[in-house]
Amino acid sequence: MNVNTSPDLDSTEQSRDRTSSSESGWDSEDDKETFSNESHETSSTESTAGSESSEIPDGEWEVEEIVDFVRDDFGEHYHVKWKDWDADENTWETRKNLRNCETELLRFYRKRKEEARQALACTEYVELPNGKRRKKVGVRSVPLDPRPFDVRVQEFYDVSGKLAEEDILLEDKIVVGFQKAFQECTNKSLSDKPRWPLEKVNKFIEDGADGKLSNEDVKALKDQLILIEVDSRNTSLSTDIEKWEKHINSVTGGRPKITIVNEVDTSGPPIGFEFRNEYVAGDGVSIPTDPPLGCDCGNDPTSCYDGRSKCCAVKSGCKFAYTKSKKVKVRQGNPIYECNSKCKCGPECANRVVQDGKSDHKLCIFRTSNGCGWGVKSLKSIKKGTFVTLYVGEVIKSDEAERRGKDYDEVGCTYLFDLDFNDTDNFPYSVDASKYGNVAHFINHSCSPNLGVYAVWVDCLDVNLPKLAMFALTDIRKNEELTFDYDLQLSESKSQSEEENEKEKVEKETPARKKTKSGVVMEYFGVHLMNKLPRTHLYFLLNWRTPDPFEVESLPVSITGSSLGVQAEELPLSLIRGLLVPGTGSFSADCLKCHDLLRGAVVDSASS
Repeated sequence: MNVNTSPDLDSTEQSRDRTSSSESGWDSEDDKETFSNESHETSSTESTAGSESSEIPDGEWEVEEIVDFVRDDFGEHYHVKWKDWDADENTWETRKNLRNCETELLRFYRKRKEEARQALACTEYVELPNGKRRKKVGVRSVPLDPRPFDVRVQEFYDVSGKLAEEDILLEDKIVVGFQKAFQECTNKSLSDKPRWPLEKVNKFIEDGADGKLSNEDVKALKDQLILIEVDSRNTSLSTDIEKWEKHINSVTGGRPKITIVNEVDTSGPPIGFEFRNEYVAGDGVSIPTDPPLGCDCGNDPTSCYDGRSKCCAVKSGCKFAYTKSKKVKVRQGNPIYECNSKCKCGPECANRVVQDGKSDHKLCIFRTSNGCGWGVKSLKSIKKGTFVTLYVGEVIKSDEAERRGKDYDEVGCTYLFDLDFNDTDNFPYSVDASKYGNVAHFINHSCSPNLGVYAVWVDCLDVNLPKLAMFALTDIRKNEELTFDYDLQLSESKSQSEEENEKEKVEKETPARKKTKSGVVMEYFGVHLMNKLPRTHLYFLLNWRTPDPFEVESLPVSITGSSLGVQAEELPLSLIRGLLVPGTGSFSADCLKCHDLLRGAVVDSASS
């Protein structure tokens, strides 16, 4: 570093002008007390040689002593005597230009502070022109205590006493009531309080350490220290969360776009958690990614949907899971086989929904206010049946899952998800999202969830290694928290599905009730009718000849039993079983042939 300073500029003003133009940076962290500044120059070859030392890097000089200090309109400046330099070469330097000089700065500070104390203790008085006397005090400026801020604060607390126990953030073992203050700031009680200038805070800390503050001033200073800690932690927390959010979106590629918000407490990014998009294979686990076969439906976006009877799902013995708009239509518990890398269809195929878990959702990881830690909400509305995200983590063997499960039970927190779709008792794998995972790691539990978990196979066709895909079970509103049932496992979903299929089968054999536009409840059945059907309904249906007589919403008017003047007596099933063409709901030929007979029977009954 080239240094340029005139040796004869010994006046204060000239020296300050000199230092104000020498704000260059430096990187050396030498153990000695050194100074680096473009303001310090050599006056001769000899003086240059005197400043050079094998222990001092080029462009830095060692401080021998700080001899004076001033505070005025130009700021704060130290008068520095340099080692191996004559006193004529002393210069005025700003605090930031003095590096690794803490020992010398502290020595000078204590010296000047003691001088000030002695000056204040002076009992000599001087006469004023008005005849009054004033104590003669010749106190020179005292620089700021050079020790770190937290050291000076601790010294103040050693004298004045720490904050009340309930105001101490025990987990961080600091002497400020940050947790309590943070909540108050959230409620805008402390956040509206004025902040003192740093100079005033430093002066009060110094006076407090010397025992010079009143009880009222001590309390006021403690309030300010809380605010300083709150502001500092807020800034640090915001920085940490901003970095975390940036990292997550670099991993996801912005699909989904994830934001992170904490307006509740001081929690930052979870320690030891690594964000991933896909499964991580644990010890002894292999996840195949090369499917043995695929479909050849075509590369048009609707090819697989139009030819779904020959697509991957049907070839695997399952239902085609999606609508044309890529909404899931099968119930939880039904396996989903999507098109894979061997299929000829393109990325817009209706059977490519989950795939690698990418989506265009805008999700927010936020700190909940109900004590549930982190949660996830959607920043846009999500339609029912829409794919939301995958549940990913480390795929481990069942014995390892058993071991980890015991450890997790002890701490009351687990992220294990058993892959038990194929075998409810002897499933070989589980997913552990405690260390590796994605946004689903932060989704909370609910007994009435808005997300359902489906087993999906794409490139890995191992029946024991499905992807865990989360779909919207209901329409999800903007800013609604996402939840799923922690107690629901794939095997349970399958059992539930089987029950629902049985229920569907029963419903097909059992008449349902549906209101017409006029509010009359009609009995309906399909191929099978209920054991008994009200004669008034039968009379009406026989008189309303239509290809689909049971589309009751289209009927213009209804005839009730009271309008016929009869009670709703019932005809036996044997008289009406053959009225409908099986599977259609249209009148059969037999129905038309016996129309008059049946109608007459009803009318005769009404007349009687």
